[in-house]
Amino acid sequence: MGMDLRDLVDPAHTALCVVECQNGVVGEASNMPAVADAVAASGLLPRLAVLASAARSAGVRVVHCTFHAHPDLWGGNRNSRLFAAGRRAEVQQYVGTEAVEPAAEIGFVEGVDVIVPRFHGLSPVAGTGLA
Repeated sequence: MGMDLRDLVDPAHTALCVVECQNGVVGEASNMPAVADAVAASGLLPRLAVLASAARSAGVRVVHCTFHAHPDLWGGNRNSRLFAAGRRAEVQQYVGTEAVEPAAEIGFVEGVDVIVPRFHGLSPVAGTGLA
């Protein structure tokens, strides 16, 4: 007997994880303009906005997995080219700045959506309980 897919995506234990769709990555002030350009050209953000809206309407939690950094690099990694490039970028993903806010196109619904910040590593879910 097969699994009922409705049980698999029950809102009680399902989340839509939106990974690094934050202003400083996919927005106009991105520290990775090639990524932001590709996202814009693909129409990804409007599609994610529709998906996030549908998830919220169905009672599914929208979890924004964002990358944050401290100016002194506390808790951060220094062992990859990606991190090194990020440290040299004009836009920094500092805690409390507009760069780490979820992309406006997708939106953030206070009291409904959740932000799970990451300060180290490349996996947005390691050590969060989402894995």
